[in-house]
Formats: sequence, structure tokens, C-alpha cells
Amino acid sequence: MIAQLTPIGIRCILAFNANLAKRTMPVRRALISGYGIAGASIAYWLVRAGWEVTVVERAAALRSSGAPVDVRGDAVAALRAMGCYEELRALSTGATDVEFVDRAGRRIGGFAIEPSSATGDFEIWRHDLAQALARAAAGAQVLWADSIVEARQEGDGVDAVLASGARLRSDVLIAADGLHSAMRRLVVDTEDTVVTPLGMWIATLRCPVAAADDFTVRVYNEPGRMVAVHPAGGHPGAALMLRDTPREHWDMRDPDDQKAFLASAFAGAGWLVPSILEYLARTDDLYFDAVSRVRVSRWWSNRVVLLGDAASSVTIFGDGSSMAIAGAWELAKALERHADVADAFDAYERSQRRRVEPRQRRVQLAAHFLVPASRLGLTARNALLRATDVHRRRRAKSDQL
Repeated sequence: MIAQLTPIGIRCILAFNANLAKRTMPVRRALISGYGIAGASIAYWLVRAGWEVTVVERAAALRSSGAPVDVRGDAVAALRAMGCYEELRALSTGATDVEFVDRAGRRIGGFAIEPSSATGDFEIWRHDLAQALARAAAGAQVLWADSIVEARQEGDGVDAVLASGARLRSDVLIAADGLHSAMRRLVVDTEDTVVTPLGMWIATLRCPVAAADDFTVRVYNEPGRMVAVHPAGGHPGAALMLRDTPREHWDMRDPDDQKAFLASAFAGAGWLVPSILEYLARTDDLYFDAVSRVRVSRWWSNRVVLLGDAASSVTIFGDGSSMAIAGAWELAKALERHADVADAFDAYERSQRRRVEPRQRRVQLAAHFLVPASRLGLTARNALLRATDVHRRRRAKSDQL
């Protein structure tokens, strides 16, 4: 006679079988190149799904520079699912308005930043976002000050050799190493064929210049030049953008050459620019790069997949971080749904491209508004801002009547 099992006995057997399955199931291993927003986000999701995750990061620590970035759309949903949305929302910069000013700091026009109560969108310093995501991904092993110098796809995995001499075997390699991705060559041809400079440069730094208040981002322009000061709740930072070609005999990755280039480009500018250039000369935490667009014909090959800016850079307006967070969540869900890696990568790419491509098409138009190239373009932009201000005041007055 077979003994009758009680409900508790059935649950015990099921739990035993589940634990046995976990012990006998092969551990999936992921190697991630880059520990920025995209790298930390995908590390979190894979650790949570039971993957063994190793991250290789060229820098010795998280980058502390970088301008405020937006968290919006699917990135909000991703952070809610991660359980860190409220923590990050509390670190919002609190900015509510953008104001354009002349050489003397007088208002030309501006606009309010759309309220975010309905959507949950917010703005945050990139460093604060990166720190929180890194804490969330604490279960991953991070190899700082190291890089992948060789990677070969062999059978059902990837064999990688690091600059430190270590050798790693993984089921997948995720290239989350940014605009100038070194791993992208495993998927597509050389960088020159996929990275398109937009003829602009951007630099950001923290600097305690005088801000109008804790809520207004102020922007000053000259033809082909822009300087913005973000108050960030009493901890202001500056962003400098310019349309220009690099000088001869310089190294765009050398901090001294970067500072010399910027000082020359903004010499004679008005408003707070002279003070900002003084801080620029002294800082050891400057972010500087060409504004570029990355368009890649495919995002994966066999066991290697591109994520974040390595796949599709959307620069200038803070969308890149949201796209990286949303893309990491999309990739993690695809790997969970599909047993076959190729099917997972294909599903991820098709879905994420639908998010990214419309934003890439709008970059040039937005750049012309933010950094007009000519005196005529700047005059036209400022006239539009003034007209918008007049219309807003008239509408406000009408609403009061």
C-alpha cells in the first residue's frame, strides 16, 4: 500500500526536487565589459537570475564626472522593478526651469521642465545614478583597472584574456563599454564605420559658480558655443559644448590638451564663462568627448552582444542613461525567456531598436536649437524664445482674469 502524502509532505518533496534541480543545473556565466550605467544594470539582472557575473572595468573606480541625466519612460519601470526607484528619485536634482541668458546674465527666454508626477520621470547626477546601480549589482565580481585584450568565440562560449593575464570562460560576453567600445569589433567592423562625429564637443565638470537659484538651469550661447550651469540643489556643475574641429597636434584623450582646447575655444566669452574656465584649469575630474552617433548594422554575433552606447549612442540630452537602463532590462528578460542565446539576442535587439532609433533621428534638430552654429541662427533661436516668453505671460495673465 502506498502511504498517503499530506499537503506538508508534498510541499517538502517539491522543495527538495527544486533544490536538487538548482544544484544540478549548470551555472550560466556572463562576462561584461564596462561598469557604467549599462554594465551595472545588466549585472544586477543577471545576478538576480542566478548567473555568475564578472565585470571588467578599465577605470580604477566609478567615474565621478558627467552631467545630470534623465530617467524616463521604460527606465522608470526598470528601476521600480529593481527596487531602487524611490532611493534614486530622492536624489533628483530638483531642476524645474531652463533659462537662456545674454552676456550680462539677463534673461532672453526659457521654458519650464515638464512636471514628472504622472510619469515618474526625474533628473539625477550621473554619478549618483551609477553609484546606486553599482550597489544594486553587488553580487557581481568587478575587476577594476583591467580590460579585455583578446576574446574568441569557441563553441558554446567565449574565451577572454585580460590585460592582467587572467583567462576567463563565459557563456556570453556583453559589451557595455561605451561609445568607443573595444569589444564592438567582435560584432561589426572598425569604429570608423559605425561612429559618426556630429562636429561637436562636450565637456562637463563640477564647479561652484554662482547660480540664480537651486532650480533653474541657465544657458549662455555664442555662435557655435554653449555654456550651461546646473544648480543641482546647491552643488552646481557646468557643461560646455562647441561646434569645432580639433586643433592639430593634440591628443583628445589628454586632459591638458582638452583644457587648452576648451580655453582657446571659449576665450573672450561673456557671462560666467571666465570663472568656469578658471575652475576648468584646476579640476582633475573633467569629462570630455566628441558628440557622436553610433549606428551599428547588427548588435550581436554568436555569443557577443552590444549594450548601451556601444550599440546605439544617443548623446547630448541625457537620453543615453535611460536607454541603457531600459536596454539592460530588455536583454535580461530576453535571456530569461529564450533558452537559445541567439533567439534572446535577436529579440532584445528588435525591441530595443524601436526605442532608440526615433531618438537618434531627433539629435541633430535638438542640437541646432541648443547650440546654433551661426549668428543668424542664434538670433532666430533667441527671437523664438522671446516670443514664447511673451505668449506664456499673456496666457498666465488671461488665466488670472
